[in-house]
Amino acid sequence: MTYTIGEDYLRLSCKVDNLEFKVLFSDPRNNEQAFCLLSYPTVLCHHHYSNSSINQNLSTNETVLTIRGTINANVNGEWLCRHGNRFERATVDVKFDAISDVKGLDITANQTLPFDEGAIVEVTCAAQITGRFAELTWDCANVTSAKNRILNCSTAQSKILYKASKVNNGSFCKCIAKIGRFVTSTSIKLNIREKFELQLIDHVRCNASASVSIFCDINRHQSESGFAPWIHSYNGIFIRYLKGTQNDTCSIISIDACSWEDTGQYSCRAWVKDFNQILWKNETTSLIINGPPYIVKASYKLESSLTVDVRFICFPPPEILQWYTPDMPIQNQTNFHAAKSKKVLSLYFYGMNVGVDGYVATYTIQHLDRKNSYENVHVVIQNMFGNATYYYSIQKEGIFFSRQILQWCLIVLAVFVISVVGTALLNKKRCSNNERDEPLDRAIYYAAPGSNDQPNVYNDIQIAVVEESLDHEYLEIENEQIETDKD
Repeated sequence: MTYTIGEDYLRLSCKVDNLEFKVLFSDPRNNEQAFCLLSYPTVLCHHHYSNSSINQNLSTNETVLTIRGTINANVNGEWLCRHGNRFERATVDVKFDAISDVKGLDITANQTLPFDEGAIVEVTCAAQITGRFAELTWDCANVTSAKNRILNCSTAQSKILYKASKVNNGSFCKCIAKIGRFVTSTSIKLNIREKFELQLIDHVRCNASASVSIFCDINRHQSESGFAPWIHSYNGIFIRYLKGTQNDTCSIISIDACSWEDTGQYSCRAWVKDFNQILWKNETTSLIINGPPYIVKASYKLESSLTVDVRFICFPPPEILQWYTPDMPIQNQTNFHAAKSKKVLSLYFYGMNVGVDGYVATYTIQHLDRKNSYENVHVVIQNMFGNATYYYSIQKEGIFFSRQILQWCLIVLAVFVISVVGTALLNKKRCSNNERDEPLDRAIYYAAPGSNDQPNVYNDIQIAVVEESLDHEYLEIENEQIETDKD
């Protein structure tokens, strides 16, 4: 016969080798407390007090009496267990004097309740002890391993690592302290919060000009939940917000025709309400655009050598990159050098400037032969989704004209010629009008008629004949006389 005792219970166990007869318990004052009668298929047991319980296990031949309530020194003494009419008996001496040796039994954890499902929680049990060794054990979600130690000869401590699982939600995690036959315990109720997760594919691929949809799903369908707008970014640079179409616990964004500026990361942000708290979660996926090469910029430099370059983005990487002049591929020569390398290129995604991983390809012809034609150089870049071609227009004198620049130059030249010709014609017309309207300058002087009837012409001035009235005659006046008259 054995016993365990605590602050609020006393448990007595009576075990026989061959259970054949009734089993009864008596207290130190010889008062019968409870008994069990052997019967089949079930055992018939009875307890005399409401705060007691008794049960019998036929497979182990063990009968257990439990008394609950406030335990004090009244339970001290010799308890008796009898088996059958022959009064086969066993006794145990109960002592309730170790309670003063254990104080302050408490359980703490390094995380606050509720615990998130899947979280690893360190749970600690500590008890203040005085003078006697206390053994700490656990009854907590089938955790068996524990680390026990004594601190400063006054505190017994035990630690376990508990992995939170929703199957333990509502159960108790108990720490048991035992000194001799004295047993006491404390416990915490496990509240497990179902793990809040977003289900999102890590990478999404879309062929250029094709359509694509990205799904974000909350794994908790019974909770109140919602979504914030999606965030489109590229390597940490914000591009735009996208409002998803919400269907219950799923948010969907759709792109009708994928283009290079749709490349980047898309972040789904969602919330759920649990234990009167709003919990947020975000997950990110990447959208990769598959398509033919896209040429960002092309340029050239022509001096004593010719250097042509092209900058482009291409996913998947280029399989063929060939230079032509004009229709024949440029082959490797001693004065020819071609190169291709990765480079971060500047592009605009929905108005935001970003640096995109791309390529730069160049070819250089040393000791340029001016007799050869380089006016129609072009490059062809190809991957499994298509190709891209860029045509250059290079003049032998070293002046590079694109078709667009040449058109603008011709337009400007035409406007200039028209302006010059128009201005010249307008000035000529004005001059002609001025000559027609301007009177002739004449220096004619008249004097009163003299005695000589013959008019004379001034010596230095030739004047056309002017017909005057026949009633008057005019005489020639000498130049000296004119000056005298003026004075």
